[in-house]
Amino acid sequence: MIAHIFTLLCNRWRSNIWILVELFLIFISLFMCCNMLMRIAGRASLDTGFDLAHVYRVSMSTLPADAPTYKRDAFAPEAIRELASRLRSYPGVECLGVSLGEMYPYAWGRGTMMAYNGERSVQVRMGTASPGFLQVFRVRDAEGRACGSGVGSVRNPALLTAEAMRALFGEGTARGMADLERRGHTPWTCINVGQLSVNEYDDQMPLLLFIAPEEELLAGGNVNELFIRVRPEADTDFARTFFRNMKTRLSAGNVRISEVVPMAEVRDETLTVTEVYMNMY
Repeated sequence: MIAHIFTLLCNRWRSNIWILVELFLIFISLFMCCNMLMRIAGRASLDTGFDLAHVYRVSMSTLPADAPTYKRDAFAPEAIRELASRLRSYPGVECLGVSLGEMYPYAWGRGTMMAYNGERSVQVRMGTASPGFLQVFRVRDAEGRACGSGVGSVRNPALLTAEAMRALFGEGTARGMADLERRGHTPWTCINVGQLSVNEYDDQMPLLLFIAPEEELLAGGNVNELFIRVRPEADTDFARTFFRNMKTRLSAGNVRISEVVPMAEVRDETLTVTEVYMNMY
């Protein structure tokens, strides 16, 4: 049957040339659709190392200095600390975490640095987070142990993905000591966290996450997002209920909680934009 069709096409190619064009376009369209669906399905099944279930990103905004209600004697660190305290004590919230440098799942931050261990070095994407951040996202080390509860007893902890640990310490190293920034300070305790990645497409550069006390991060006043994990039984229409119950306590000083978004929605939005960009280029 197929041979007969091609025979007819060859015999009447002048009148049927558009059929060939249409078949070619259909083939290209089907190939692109199948390729995109296979890529999406493959990426969706990857484990980034961050548990997003029942996790919310809490965004904050600051009043401009010329706003009528701007308080000139209010300081951002104190306001953010107060809002973090209110979030932590809100019913159903299990834990709270802080991150700097937009180093959190599905963020657009691209801060990089060279990490060192003696003569060895590797370029990494870097950020800083609190121990609570590791609890919120349930980050585990390469041996499957929870990092959030363990880093408190470690001096100067820093989490590195397997590729970075391999470059700095050699194959199979679970922990090591290194002056990562070459500042002559007490070396960081580097912990191997395996294949941690901020999203399914971010696999081109290893990650480095410095861990610092929450109070130290909040004191800088440069925190724009907080992250909370909600207990499963309380995670029913949580964001809308939160704003309804906290409508008179959303502000502290010149800082206000402006948005509470499930990390699942953050993921969907980021991957949608990424897919569109990749299909364009």
